[in-house]
Amino acid sequence: MDLVDLAEDLKQRGMFLASAAQEFVSPLWSERAFHALKALARMQATVHADDMARAFTEKPSHPNAFGAVWQRAIRERVITHSGRVKACTVDPGKHKHQSPVYLSLIYRRIS
Repeated sequence: MDLVDLAEDLKQRGMFLASAAQEFVSPLWSERAFHALKALARMQATVHADDMARAFTEKPSHPNAFGAVWQRAIRERVITHSGRVKACTVDPGKHKHQSPVYLSLIYRRIS
């Protein structure tokens, strides 16, 4: 196993553990978070962590639990990475972290 594969494996394990911990505390949290993200993707052409922080204010038991929500949205073809990143400004705990900007695959423009 090369270093890249090892890093991806560790990332996936970490997200699984964070998600499992959150599900133990609040089984419906990840569902609510996913549906909030999906609702954003229906209303906006792009979605960023700041959008999610404004729309869904429930805090997870572990900050990394959001990773599983974003990954599920990618897997279920709700969003895809745009190749761009933008600094987070809403959550001071993120310290202006450069988070991905995602393209919505389910955006419905209302004319």
